[in-house]
Amino acid sequence: MAEKTQCREVRKLIQTMPKGGCEETMGLISGHLAKCGVCRELLAVSQRVEETFAARKVVLDEIAERHPISEDSILAGIEQPSARRAWRPRIAWAGAAAIVALLFAVAAFHYYLGGNGDRAPVPV
Repeated sequence: MAEKTQCREVRKLIQTMPKGGCEETMGLISGHLAKCGVCRELLAVSQRVEETFAARKVVLDEIAERHPISEDSILAGIEQPSARRAWRPRIAWAGAAAIVALLFAVAAFHYYLGGNGDRAPVPV
């Protein structure tokens, strides 16, 4: 039971440890890491994740330096698609209205023909 509690505490320390490790924290957990393979593996994975994120951040920083983006260009990119999409509901409603009008015209023509193709008598 004490070992599980110690593992839980060491895992919390590993997860909250600053990038690159902290000598004080490493001194506290080194004895436990010598005995516990699971916590050692967690520390190794944590360090690999930190290294991966650090490498990606460098790449993203280089891209940001080479291709600066202004706030105006970001906002313009966001606003443009929404302006184009503003017509979509209008086109959809116009299409629906055209279909309803066509159905009404067909029904009226069918009624005018008398329902079976014969011409209905015209009231005088």
